[in-house]
Amino acid sequence: MSDQITTLTNENFDSTINDAQTPVLVDFWAEWCGPCKMIAPVLEELATEYDGRLTIAKLNVDDHREATEKFNIRGIPTLIFSKMVSQKPQKSAHCRKASWLLLLTQTFKGLDEHTESA
Repeated sequence: MSDQITTLTNENFDSTINDAQTPVLVDFWAEWCGPCKMIAPVLEELATEYDGRLTIAKLNVDDHREATEKFNIRGIPTLIFSKMVSQKPQKSAHCRKASWLLLLTQTFKGLDEHTESA
């Protein structure tokens, strides 16, 4: 895993999310999950491209069930944006980078609008 991707645990989950200076994309994943492995390279690329503007973090659902249950995660991969105007979970099984870039663009636009109106 890249140095630019944060590893989450039950112990550091809340503090990592709450103390982040950027929006956080949390990837709930597991070692045995094929689709999780498919999106991993996309997340690595996004971590590099959005360094300093977005934190990408991963939580292994098998090792850290407490945080997984807190968000009622029922399937993986599940990706959730934190520190968004809308706290709706974002789920996806597709892996194309263009789809993620579109989602990130929409997310940053929403954050910019929220900041300007505050």
